Amino acid sequence: MNLRDVQIFADAAASGSFSATARSRGIDPSSVSRAIAALERSLGVKLFDRARRQVRLTRAGELYLSRIVPLIEEIERLSDKARDDRARPTGTLRISAPVALGQRLILPRLTAFRRDFPDVRVECILTDATPDVTAERIDLALRLTPPAAEDLVATRLTDSGMRAVADQSYLDRSDPIFAPADLLHLDCLLEPDTEFRSRWLFRDRDGNTVAQAVTGSVAVTSTGGLLGAARAGLGIALLPGWLVDPLIAEGELAHVLPDWEVTATRAEGAVWMAYPARDVLPMKTRAAMEFLRRAV
Repeated sequence: MNLRDVQIFADAAASGSFSATARSRGIDPSSVSRAIAALERSLGVKLFDRARRQVRLTRAGELYLSRIVPLIEEIERLSDKARDDRARPTGTLRISAPVALGQRLILPRLTAFRRDFPDVRVECILTDATPDVTAERIDLALRLTPPAAEDLVATRLTDSGMRAVADQSYLDRSDPIFAPADLLHLDCLLEPDTEFRSRWLFRDRDGNTVAQAVTGSVAVTSTGGLLGAARAGLGIALLPGWLVDPLIAEGELAHVLPDWEVTATRAEGAVWMAYPARDVLPMKTRAAMEFLRRAV
C-alpha cells in the first residue's frame, strides 16, 4: 500500500472531487483516479461511488476514512517533530472562512503569504456554512464567533466592533437619525434567524446601554449580501468594522450613529482562529497564524 495513494484518497474524500484533488496537488486527474483504483485493489473494497460530476464515499470508504485520517495526522505530527525548527513550512494549507471575511482578510494577503512561504500551497474554503474542521481536514478556520466544538482550539485574531451603516442615498430620503430610537420606523437590513433580527444593542460614551428594537422589509442570509443591500440603498445594516471601515473612510458608506457603540445580543465583531487540537501544531498552520496576526 502506497502512503501517497492513501493521502490522495483522504484529499478526494474531503473535496468530493477527483479533479479538485488533482488541481490542489498539481497533478493530472488521471493520476488521482489511478491512485484511488490502486488503493481499492489493495484493500479489496470499493471506496467511492463515481457519479458524473461528483464522487461519494461508499460505506466501506467512510469506515476506512474514519480509521485512516487519525493515522495520517499522526504521521504528519511525527514529521513535524522530526523537522528542524529552521525548516521552511511545506505542504497544503486548507483554510476556511465565511465568504466576506475571506474576501476581505485572506485573499488580499495571499500574495504576501506566498512570497514568505513559497513551499506552502493554499486551499481557501470560503463558505457561510460552518464546515466540519476535522472531517474536511481544515488546518485553520476563521470564525466570527468562538467555536463550541471540544476538539478545536480557538484564539482571538482581532477585535473590530460593529457598525451601523447605510448608503447616503437612503439616508437622504429618510428622517434624520439622532438616537437609536430613530431606527424604529426605518428599514433595517436583517439576518433571518439570528440575534441580529429583532434588536440591536447601543452603548453611549457613559456606558449606558439601549436595546433598540429594529424592523425591516429586507432580510439577507450572508454578511456579503447585507453589505450589497446596504450599498444598494435598501436600508441600514449592522456589519463588522473589518468589513466596512475602509468603505466608511472612502465615503462609500455612511456611519450611522457614530458616537454610539453597537452590537447585537452577543456578537462583538471579533475574528477567531480555530484549529484541531493536537500535540504538535503543524508548521504550516503556525506560519499562517503568525502571518495573520502580523498582517491584520
